[in-house]
Amino acid sequence: MPSIRVQKVADLIRDEIARWITASADFHGALVTVTFVSLTPDMRMARVHVSIFPEGAPRAEVLDALTKSAGRIRREVGRGVRLRRVPEIEFHLDTTAEKAERIERLIREGRAPEGPTEPPADGEDGG
Repeated sequence: MPSIRVQKVADLIRDEIARWITASADFHGALVTVTFVSLTPDMRMARVHVSIFPEGAPRAEVLDALTKSAGRIRREVGRGVRLRRVPEIEFHLDTTAEKAERIERLIREGRAPEGPTEPPADGEDGG
């Protein structure tokens, strides 16, 4: 469990990166959302987890564009968050939302009745 300070800094970094992404260039028509940022305990490395929608978007290209912009993003984070040392930034694809959607769909399909779900009439045992 990260310390409260590390978590607060991670939240500030997340907000700054999300602001930069919102104001930046087009990501091939994809919607990019910063889901969370995890910092190493020494705060030298920030792992930025992003979700990219829609599912058919060119995710590899978007991640590549973010990775190439990491230095510029790091400078913007340094301007927005006062830190002695601004962490290096790594981008990672977060597929949690898609996994949750898939699980929900499987549960719905597994529980969907195939026929009417009326209870048996009085005197019938249903078998």
